[in-house]
Amino acid sequence: MATPSCSIVVTGFGPFADVEENPTDWLARELASGADGWRLPHGVPLRSAVLEVSTEDVDAQLQRLHSGDDSSGCVIYVHLGVDARG
Repeated sequence: MATPSCSIVVTGFGPFADVEENPTDWLARELASGADGWRLPHGVPLRSAVLEVSTEDVDAQLQRLHSGDDSSGCVIYVHLGVDARG
């Protein structure tokens, strides 16, 4: 089987405003951990990261994630979020 040409990074976010426990934190970690036997087909790598809710912090964290990526192909970022407007 050929090596996957892309990897996927799922991001969740930490607490902000009135959201003390951001569910995207848990969801991103669970998906990447392979909990309940969930895996991507064909060995596509899946990683997760929990980002701080700040434009400057997100930019810096994504830069670190991207620079540390060892895949020779593309990286697909899936950002999960919460609307705190209730």
